[in-house]
Amino acid sequence: MTPSLAPYGALVLIPGRGTGTPPSGDSGVSERSGREYTAFVPESLYKRISKEIKKEKFVTPYMVAEKYNMTVSLAKQVLRRLEKEGIVELYAPNRRAPIYIIKS
Repeated sequence: MTPSLAPYGALVLIPGRGTGTPPSGDSGVSERSGREYTAFVPESLYKRISKEIKKEKFVTPYMVAEKYNMTVSLAKQVLRRLEKEGIVELYAPNRRAPIYIIKS
């Protein structure tokens, strides 16, 4: 399978391993079809986001997702990584919309 790139090279899909086990016997439950994928953001995009994010006063996953054409869950992963690197700091933790402030 060839990887699919979104605009800006934001999303690359890699075939992953399924986590479920097929049903045993005749339980009436059908096996889930399809593949599971793992997504990651290329290093060049991380660098670009970390540079451009410093211009903002605060940032949310939704803002990153809209600007870089990625899913909100992927934007949350990006912001968590930037937090570990010390670029942003979690200001208002929230499961749905955490708010990060930029460290000076």
